[in-house]
Amino acid sequence: MFDMTIRTDSYENMLEDVAQYHMWAPMRRMAVGGMHHIFELWDYMERFNCDMVAMYDQLQCKGMQGVHGLFEDEFRDRNIPAFWIPHALPDSRTVSRAEIRRLINDYMTTVMHEEPLDPSLLELDDDMTW
Repeated sequence: MFDMTIRTDSYENMLEDVAQYHMWAPMRRMAVGGMHHIFELWDYMERFNCDMVAMYDQLQCKGMQGVHGLFEDEFRDRNIPAFWIPHALPDSRTVSRAEIRRLINDYMTTVMHEEPLDPSLLELDDDMTW
């Protein structure tokens, strides 16, 4: 993908290649996946018999922020328990790993009524993480 040549012989070709590059970019492909992402989630849920969804909330991704409400509506319409995990790939200081774990643990205990298999793992020292 990163060795893609962007044609500059015409304005139209350049726009087409830049659009293709953007569509293939790792963040775009993994986080939003173009037009298929929303529909693939429901297919995966049915195929794997999921009873809940943990959704990533990439704070710097405008594409994902744009479809956040669509997911919320579908989760509600399909009666699917779901929660959002905020994170920032480029900067782990925005949302700490401890905060992410706390959100997941809170959801699992309050909504799903589950207890941790090993409560000693609820609090971890993140001082040495990058």
